[in-house]
Amino acid sequence: MGVALLSRWPIRSVRRHRLPSANRVEPVALLATLDHPDGALHVVVSCVEWEPDLAEDHLAQTRALAALLRDPALDGPPPVLLTADLNAGPDGPEVRALTDVLVDTWVAGGGDPDAVTLSSKNPLAPLAAVKQIDRRVDYILARPGTAGRPLAVRRAFLADTPVAGVYPSDHDAVVADLAHDDRPWATGVRGEQ
Repeated sequence: MGVALLSRWPIRSVRRHRLPSANRVEPVALLATLDHPDGALHVVVSCVEWEPDLAEDHLAQTRALAALLRDPALDGPPPVLLTADLNAGPDGPEVRALTDVLVDTWVAGGGDPDAVTLSSKNPLAPLAAVKQIDRRVDYILARPGTAGRPLAVRRAFLADTPVAGVYPSDHDAVVADLAHDDRPWATGVRGEQ
């Protein structure tokens, strides 16, 4: 399984962070630093375990992501972002490990509470992922880059319409428009790897 990041701003650097796993060779999170006009914009991209028998690894991986995203070395004017397939619904302990320290931009941006990012209606969806199917399992989470600075989420929505009948991925893309001081920081689009 791989992860990638596409950016409209130049990518200054990318670091790989291994995630805990007793079963896979090297699950990773990518920490990319983007050359945003207002300063270094740190974005972490990841996909964590989904199989029910790997629940311990799944929770350990989201806890490791939370620790990475709390790192004060990432502080600065722009927010710190996580775009990830967390393979868990918003109410699961795996996601709570992250939302204890990060803002779920979907909720903050008024996204539909019944939204689904892994839909059984999508012909590419892995129906074997029974626990994840027909749930919101993809996220854009954020924290202010500098403590005490507000983080505004203008809106959150899904990019879920096939083009000419073709789905670009087995997951629908999550989009969140973020702003600070009435200026846009970033538009985050989360597609599947």
